[in-house]
Amino acid sequence: MNTDIQVSFVVPVYSETGEVETFLRGLIAEADQLGERYEIVVVGEASSDETDSALRRLALDFGCLRILELSHAFGVEVALTAGVEAASGAAVITFDRHCDNWRGIVGSLLAARGEGVQVVDAVGLKTVRRTVLARLDSLLGATEGVHTVDMRLITKPVIEAIKASGWSVCLPAALTRHGAQHRTIRHEGTATLWCPATAEARPTWRFWALWGGSAGTLLAAAV
Repeated sequence: MNTDIQVSFVVPVYSETGEVETFLRGLIAEADQLGERYEIVVVGEASSDETDSALRRLALDFGCLRILELSHAFGVEVALTAGVEAASGAAVITFDRHCDNWRGIVGSLLAARGEGVQVVDAVGLKTVRRTVLARLDSLLGATEGVHTVDMRLITKPVIEAIKASGWSVCLPAALTRHGAQHRTIRHEGTATLWCPATAEARPTWRFWALWGGSAGTLLAAAV
């Protein structure tokens, strides 16, 4: 583990061949301007396209990339947990979703860290479609807004405390249990999940089965 890393970015991906390469190159260009030593931990979820191969090629070109390959698509919560557990940074920024205004959000997260906040959630308003069965009065498919976490900053003391507890649950529940100093910032913009959500991503066996077998391999370490 590289203890000199100041900021770790964690990006879970699944079947995003074209989009993820463009995103990662943009993130690297942006992170280079931070003036802080950083790494990008990309968690690949056994994509059905050429995403994993593209990530390996990128890792050869950029020493800041660490690729963690999972054996199955366990869902975004497990992917984020694996990435945060593997991260080396004094602060970790997770991309729960791909936001179209992520550059401004990174700045806001780092500013909150500078004020001593331990966990910062960047929350955006998303539009979701109700099912006809759920709302019989919306036969045409009405929509409603829900607030979701798109990006999150977590400081190292919080992560170390969660590690000490043995990761008995996945990341969102672990943060709730920890009770760290917490701040929520709102943003405007659109976002989509990087990897599939699962109906059940929290049981401990899912996470530890992922590490106990040939579930994950770090292909490239940060310089």
